[in-house]
Amino acid sequence: MFVKLLVSGLLLIFMTTLSWAGTISGSVTAFGKGKKNAAVHLVGVKGSVSPPKKHATMVQKNQKYIPRVLPVVKGTTVDFPNKDTVFHNAFSLTPNATFDLGTYGPGKNPNANFAAAGNVDIFCNMHEQMRGIILVLDHPYFDLTSKKGKFEIKDVPAGTYKIRAWVNPDKSKEMEVIVAASGTVTVDFGL
Repeated sequence: MFVKLLVSGLLLIFMTTLSWAGTISGSVTAFGKGKKNAAVHLVGVKGSVSPPKKHATMVQKNQKYIPRVLPVVKGTTVDFPNKDTVFHNAFSLTPNATFDLGTYGPGKNPNANFAAAGNVDIFCNMHEQMRGIILVLDHPYFDLTSKKGKFEIKDVPAGTYKIRAWVNPDKSKEMEVIVAASGTVTVDFGL
């Protein structure tokens, strides 16, 4: 009897620790080629996640922000290193995320913290063509694509979601995805 109770108790503990989550993987292509640094994320998902201790990075190089769209969880600090040979600035006038890092030279690496969820438009007052977006999310279900345009989002709770891919601040595409309690579902974006 004791053994049955012990086995039943262990089985119950094991069952309650199982994760009913799947993986979303796929690719983002533009003009028939895999698109590096495309941001892919679930839309409208709420959750509570602690921000990472490691900073995220949006590089200033060739008078561009790289990546041009950067997904982070709420509370993340983002570094803006200047890897050009000219002076730059990083600022935003987005409500709840207003900041101005001032003008700084090559090799400098100032940062800003993003505490409120939403899309934050990033600009450089030295180069008006420089524009980026920080996607501040309430959840960890996002990825940046690899050099070949591949992405993978793990541990997504089972359900039906909208998923969005961003190539740049002005070009995104949204699709619906159904995630099973286990396994992988593939989503490919052609932009």
